[in-house]
Amino acid sequence: MRVPEGRDLVERTVLGPHAVAANAWNRSALQELIARWHERAAAPAQQIGALLSFEYYHRELPQRLRRLKSLPPLQETPVRDGAINADRSQSALQLIELAAV
Repeated sequence: MRVPEGRDLVERTVLGPHAVAANAWNRSALQELIARWHERAAAPAQQIGALLSFEYYHRELPQRLRRLKSLPPLQETPVRDGAINADRSQSALQLIELAAV
């Protein structure tokens, strides 16, 4: 059973005025896809999930990039015997942790 709140969330996110997908692709085709998915389960849920993920990613991207700019730059040090420099490894871990936020 589909819940109206789910459809409302999808429509607000994917079809909103600042939605990347709706402004990049055919808005009416997206509306039809969401309607088919919600009313008759006649569209893959994976497509809806991908559209939501796409929107959330692009919504949060500017904030993540600003946070990345605030990290100290990676140290350009030579790699010795295939080992990663500890400072570089620490900065890489910071990037991974930031990406997971």
